[in-house]
Amino acid sequence: MGCQEKAKKVMRLTLLASVALAAIFFFVPDAWGRVVGLGVEAAFYTIFPRLQDTEFGEWATTHA
Repeated sequence: MGCQEKAKKVMRLTLLASVALAAIFFFVPDAWGRVVGLGVEAAFYTIFPRLQDTEFGEWATTHA
């Protein structure tokens, strides 16, 4: 689709975030693991739709 550079940045950011999240889960005690996991899940559900809305809006206007 012509967005190779953006895709590379997203892949790098996702890899970095996954490593950071794995480190956090490794050092967090088991009792807090579920709380942290639910917080991360809630953050993903609020962040990703906002990021995708802009791209989808641009795509929708060009592909009417």
